[in-house]
Amino acid sequence: ATLLANVSSRLGIPVADTAAVDEIITRIDLSERIETRIDQGASALGVRVVPLEVLEDSRCPSDVQCIQAGTVRIKALLESGLGEAEQAFKLGEPITTEAESVTLIQVLPAPRAGVNIENSNYIFIFEIKKR
Repeated sequence: ATLLANVSSRLGIPVADTAAVDEIITRIDLSERIETRIDQGASALGVRVVPLEVLEDSRCPSDVQCIQAGTVRIKALLESGLGEAEQAFKLGEPITTEAESVTLIQVLPAPRAGVNIENSNYIFIFEIKKR
């Protein structure tokens, strides 16, 4: 009861009936972030993402001034309660299933001019949201 009262107060939704409780539940952000590497994978909210390969890394090096920011595209295995499939993720663009949305939100390290990033050095950060 205390938790419900505190959440209700923070969201500004008075709890008068079950419809108000349902509104509170839908307003709560049901997302998690995972960090993973090539062939390692990580899981959250019943979803597992296993990066398989970098298809493109055209990001602008941090020590260069570029006209375009570039992007990163990777091939990854996406597993959920709905099954598994290989997907091509592009930085910042969500892939949506019936139950969740998975977005590659960050890729590390940042590129530098003249420095090749080995596949083993890439770190991929994904955001998983339940729909």
